[in-house]
Amino acid sequence: HEAPTTTAAQAALRRARRYLQERSLHDWVHEANITKGVAPATALVLGRLGPAAADTEAPAPLCVAVARKGRLQWLRRFRARWSISLRCLNARDRLEVAETSRKAVAVWRWSNFLHHQTRPGLEHLRINLDETGIRLAPAERAGFLTLAAARLKRSARSLTKPASRHQTRAMFSLVTFICDDPAVQRLLPQIVVMGARLTTAADTASMRSSLPPGVLLWLEPKCWMTTQLMLRVAGALARALTPLRERRQIILSADAYRAHMTRPVWRAMARHGIYYCLVPAKMTWALQPCDTHVFADFKSHLGLAAQALRLRDAEGRLQLPDMMRAVGGTIEDVLRKRSWARAFTDTGLTGTQALVSRRVLDKVGLEAAPDVGHDLPTLEMLQEVFPARAIIPLDDVFAGVTGALAAGAAPPVRLPRAARLPVPAPAGLSPWAGRLRRNLRRDDRGDPRPP
Repeated sequence: HEAPTTTAAQAALRRARRYLQERSLHDWVHEANITKGVAPATALVLGRLGPAAADTEAPAPLCVAVARKGRLQWLRRFRARWSISLRCLNARDRLEVAETSRKAVAVWRWSNFLHHQTRPGLEHLRINLDETGIRLAPAERAGFLTLAAARLKRSARSLTKPASRHQTRAMFSLVTFICDDPAVQRLLPQIVVMGARLTTAADTASMRSSLPPGVLLWLEPKCWMTTQLMLRVAGALARALTPLRERRQIILSADAYRAHMTRPVWRAMARHGIYYCLVPAKMTWALQPCDTHVFADFKSHLGLAAQALRLRDAEGRLQLPDMMRAVGGTIEDVLRKRSWARAFTDTGLTGTQALVSRRVLDKVGLEAAPDVGHDLPTLEMLQEVFPARAIIPLDDVFAGVTGALAAGAAPPVRLPRAARLPVPAPAGLSPWAGRLRRNLRRDDRGDPRPP
């Protein structure tokens, strides 16, 4: 081979230098993404190309010979060469893989246990409860803008959609129920919870008349979930499913929000004959059926419905009664006309984990679906499900199951060996002896001990 000419050698040296510089910038972005959960903005990346920032803790800039006027064009070419996209990262708590696995196994064991306690002859009806906030001016997808409209949007006049500050900030809540039986899905209540000061009496009557049957509008001082509101929700669910009580066992799941797990709520679920369990804290993004399968699609359709109503208005405005019609139509089209059985199968809340989706297993850090059994969950498992420092009222948590056991309607419970305490069981049917709070007292160190 002939030795390269001086010009060729210099060109090769420039290409090698450019590669090393771009590789260094790529590695910096990758570390920010993976280690710190940050998608650096364009301005921060441009700062890596120029003089060192005044912040002494900022990393030294790259020595990339890029003209100031050509930096954005260089960044576009850099992103294309290294397949870097412009995206945002969602915010949530970061858990260790081992912790996510323990939490998933804990809720699956709890769900399997409740399924195993169902009386013979009853079919399971699995229901998931969750709430989501809805703004009066919902977010919309990117749409078509003419060249003149795009220029006006960038101008000082700033083309915008008509909405008052009140509409951009105010919101209400939708309490959503989904189940694994399409025939029963239409019977489930869907509850809109709105602040009483958000509407007038005339608008309230108009909205209630426009909502489909079974979609309820409740006015409360605040639209946040509370214990009293949760008790009303449980009562509405029980009344809606009264015709099915003789042949179906309701197994309800909800996230571990504080208002979902107070003592009155557990006791109300037991009175209504509902088996109730919680999706672990910080794991709803992976194991809550409404979060994994419903809400993203629901809000996408709601945005389209709201935009269609705005197009019909002469000024493009969306009033509260119009928004409520959009909510009612979206409930009919998305929540009630689809089968959500796959949501429960994928997340493992069906009494077996044989059909848990590959995506959910990857989320919780498991290679394959584990055999978690159907025995009583241990106290350590319940602690994985409940939020940190939460009081676990064991006697209330399992009140519905113990009531069924006392009636002799369910198979006996075999306590796992690791969960047994050295307390002799009293005579009669009491598999919970020694495990409930009323049967335990704690020493000065907080350790449970027999009385």
